[in-house]
Amino acid sequence: MGATTLENNFAYTVFIDLDNTLIRKVSGRELAVNATRKGLLKISSVPGVLFSYIQYKLGLKGPVEMSEKLAGWTKGMPHEKFDRLCQDTIEKILLEHIDNEIIAEIGHHEMNKARVVVLSASAYEICSRIVSYFGFDDAICTVLECKDGKLSGKASGNFCFGEEKIKRLRDFCSSNNIKISESWYYGDSLSDLPVFEEIGHPVCVNPNRSLSHLAIRNNWKILKTGH
Repeated sequence: MGATTLENNFAYTVFIDLDNTLIRKVSGRELAVNATRKGLLKISSVPGVLFSYIQYKLGLKGPVEMSEKLAGWTKGMPHEKFDRLCQDTIEKILLEHIDNEIIAEIGHHEMNKARVVVLSASAYEICSRIVSYFGFDDAICTVLECKDGKLSGKASGNFCFGEEKIKRLRDFCSSNNIKISESWYYGDSLSDLPVFEEIGHPVCVNPNRSLSHLAIRNNWKILKTGH
């Protein structure tokens, strides 16, 4: 799924992040762990992947660097095998950690005829299935590069993080006649600051201290769920 033109029969649009927002997990990390269980990733590679994520959470590594590390282990994997791994990870891990309070929030928007779009740095193979599972409308996400049926370990284009995320959102809104000033965004990360600053209705989900301070200063909605 991508920024394809749709009939403008929605009242407004809600964009929602995936990791630690809709799902109480980081999909890339869970993919790596599941790949290890299935023998698709060497156990010796896991600490490096997890350490990269920890560095990112501590502000010691940028989001793009972290994403490249999380995606790098897929290099050489047949896309078909990766696709099956994503499906298995969703069904056996991620769906058990859906934030039901967020789902309820989105349900209220849907009753008000809102379009719901997943806006995430996670892989297309994850995001597209989440969209289908919950009956959402579209996904804007990272597409992993595939050559001759195998993943290269890199993104096709840029990872959907930070400034790239707001660029993709603007392009999507322009293509679909959507007013950003009337749109909503649910996210949890300080890396989403470009989106929070531009969207009409920002909602910070279980924000850390830094994002909480910014939310209070800018009068952004803070949503704390039970996890």
